[in-house]
Amino acid sequence: EDNKDPYEKKWIKQLIVPGSSLGGARPKSSVKDEYGAFWIAKFSSRNDEFHVPAWEKTLNELAAMVGLDVPESMYIEFDSLSSCFLSKRFDRNMKDGNYGRIHFTSAMTMLGKIDGDSASYLDIAEFIKQNSSKPQKDLYELWSRIAFNMAVSNTDDHLRNHGFLLKNNFWELSPLFDITPSLYRSELSLNIDEYNSAKDTSLLLETAKYYAMDFDTATERLTEIFSIVQKNWRRIASKYGISNNEQALMKKCFPES
Repeated sequence: EDNKDPYEKKWIKQLIVPGSSLGGARPKSSVKDEYGAFWIAKFSSRNDEFHVPAWEKTLNELAAMVGLDVPESMYIEFDSLSSCFLSKRFDRNMKDGNYGRIHFTSAMTMLGKIDGDSASYLDIAEFIKQNSSKPQKDLYELWSRIAFNMAVSNTDDHLRNHGFLLKNNFWELSPLFDITPSLYRSELSLNIDEYNSAKDTSLLLETAKYYAMDFDTATERLTEIFSIVQKNWRRIASKYGISNNEQALMKKCFPES
């Protein structure tokens, strides 16, 4: 976590010239650490209005605090103008002393959708029911992610930012990835029910039955997620160098309910 750690600083020469082979909107690279593990490095951009890598680290830490499945991550600040968020690749595993691939497929591919198609979280839930090796766990995780997205205004939650891993010939929900607060978009990218993408917690509670959750369990989980986020987001943001002024600007991304 300490961005002055000498081990992290050894990565600078690898990271300083980002590539674009991984796709997506931000400059990024795939890097390998001294143990052979692979990480995705996402860099700050000269066009950033906010400290995007620091916010992504903040949200990843919050997600872990509320019990969501997130990869190991790090934050490195090179200087006052440049920084990097690193996420350990979950589509790699150690076997016989080497890292091999785990097959990953986006929810867009699994649902047979293309960019611009209408889609909802219920579509992903239905896929989980029919194909997951552990549907109960994955449904609970997915519903909790929707609640978390509302709590932190992660509205870039389109189908490409959800996915599945193939393990032992069965699919399971991949860890959460690409989570950042959005100051300007008021709705989620995916619908909560068939038609509505509003960040409406009442609507989310109404859909709990489709995730094998009763209303009381869902209400308790929703309250827990929002409470943990509210109690901790400023502290964690400060830990990663986000100024009080920037936190004040982003406050509306963290609604109380």
